[in-house]
Amino acid sequence: MNISSKLSALLITIALLLIINGSYIQAKAWLSQKLIANSFNKQMENSFITKPWPWADTHAIAKVERNNTVSYVLAGANMRNLAFGPAHMAVTPLPGEHGNSVIVGHRDTHFSFLENVLVGEKLYITTAKGRTEYRVEETMIINESDLAVVQSLPYTALTLITCYPFNSIEPNPTKRYVVRAVKAA
Repeated sequence: MNISSKLSALLITIALLLIINGSYIQAKAWLSQKLIANSFNKQMENSFITKPWPWADTHAIAKVERNNTVSYVLAGANMRNLAFGPAHMAVTPLPGEHGNSVIVGHRDTHFSFLENVLVGEKLYITTAKGRTEYRVEETMIINESDLAVVQSLPYTALTLITCYPFNSIEPNPTKRYVVRAVKAA
């Protein structure tokens, strides 16, 4: 085998590994949402917290719907939970409750739909307390250090946050995309 053949084989191997890794992330996101959906539906039926898998240290608290897109939200916004789905920031009210409920998610999986959300559009949140309709009031791009969007509000609001820009290959950009919605009357 000559050098160019070895180099070609190496490049093909690297490309295949990158494809497998990218597919793994998407498959993990898809499968985890199926397991989380199943546990959420069981919770809705029997009113008991149900873990999505036996070793989970979190559970589903809500379902977010936009058109035909559904994402299940986990309790506790930390890196581990974000690997499996959107997560609720525990220092904010639960979705549907009075105040500003904040949910964060990854731009390349569960919150990729935020890129196409329009002002005036409706979002729905389902929790154990029922279904709440929200209307998107604004979208904005902020710096990651801008915490004003997570502050308490005197009305029922939903704030969805993801990394920005959406199609960037940068793993942790300094910008965030924010969708703010208010409870529909």
